[in-house]
Amino acid sequence: MPPSPARSPRSTKASRARRVDLRDVLSLIERAYLVWALVEARGNRTAAAVRLQLPRATFIDRMRHHGLMSCLSARPARRLLAAELDR
Repeated sequence: MPPSPARSPRSTKASRARRVDLRDVLSLIERAYLVWALVEARGNRTAAAVRLQLPRATFIDRMRHHGLMSCLSARPARRLLAAELDR
């Protein structure tokens, strides 16, 4: 039986540090996409849902899931985008 290749401690630590949960990444992408649609629609939720080809109820549900409902009512869409980009 051939000897197994030795792993360096450095490569093992690096691989552990780079682990990312796919659900977290997809959630961030979805949130950014929702914000983009809202900015393009100037805060109009119906127009943003149409832009994303989603039913309005689904769009609003996804906004609630990502905590965007309170942000939208408190700030204009451009300031919302600026706040999201600074995150």
